[in-house]
Amino acid sequence: MVEEGHRAVMFFCVSHTGINSVTPAAHIDKKYAQAFVEVVEKGVEVIAYQVAIDSQEMKIVRSVSVVMPALLD
Repeated sequence: MVEEGHRAVMFFCVSHTGINSVTPAAHIDKKYAQAFVEVVEKGVEVIAYQVAIDSQEMKIVRSVSVVMPALLD
């Protein structure tokens, strides 16, 4: 989409209150982490927000930092 001139956004919904940042787990799935880095470098935006969930609604509480993964050989 970005290569065609469109905006592309990857959104992470964080439902755990103890999370302050998100990053792909390169130690679990190196290929996903590498692909994540590649698309960000090509212009895909990445955002993450913490949500509060109850029986009536899901409400955005705050933004959460997105950290680029450390890629190990």
